[in-house]
Amino acid sequence: MRVGVIRGDVRVLFVGDIEVVSQYNPAVETRGQERYLKRPTPASVSAVLAKLGLSASSAAVITATVPVGGPVNVSPATIRGVAGLGAATDGQVTAIQDVLAPHIVETDVALKSFKVGHLHGYASASFNPDPRRIPAIVSGPAISVVADDGSTPFTVADTAISGAVAALGAITISGTGLGSTELLATTVKVTKGASQARVSHRQIVAAGGSVSSTSIVVPASLLHGLGVAGSKVQVQYTSFLSNLQTVV
Repeated sequence: MRVGVIRGDVRVLFVGDIEVVSQYNPAVETRGQERYLKRPTPASVSAVLAKLGLSASSAAVITATVPVGGPVNVSPATIRGVAGLGAATDGQVTAIQDVLAPHIVETDVALKSFKVGHLHGYASASFNPDPRRIPAIVSGPAISVVADDGSTPFTVADTAISGAVAALGAITISGTGLGSTELLATTVKVTKGASQARVSHRQIVAAGGSVSSTSIVVPASLLHGLGVAGSKVQVQYTSFLSNLQTVV
């Protein structure tokens, strides 16, 4: 996800409920996250453009991508559409995106922040940076959160299974919020009677299966005979646990 500050009266927002560097666990976590969200300024954008050797109007860049009030659109196409940036490389575009709307990896705590925490509060229509100020400040969202493509509004689906089908010993699971290609944090549990198999995202992919937000294919080689009708499946993505579904 990418987060852009869209209020002109807010310069810095602190996101206190996502990872800090001291919690670094390379097996499952990112090396900390961007905890201070800043409204891009002509000076900050100009500094990045100069460092990249690009010449463009910083004000035009901000107006095109993170206007006050939104919507945020830091997609490569939009950035390259600004005069002077048409030939920007992918790496240069990413550097510009990072100063306009910092990237936050969709870890467990980041998703919780988006759903119920600090990011959720900052994105709320009732957010007010200082409700005690006189004259009163108008309430409204301080941030806009978009997907990694830079323009699609970011959403988090509940982890839920809508169907599970067995075929040739494998199981195909469909649903929402089942996983991510960015964070390999999905576990599938399959049970039948006293037998059970628990397989991770990495194991599934290594065995030739697949994991996405809406579908999981667990190869037969990982299920040891449990890929049959009547088995029960359950998916855990980070700390979000799905319903228990019967395989058909």
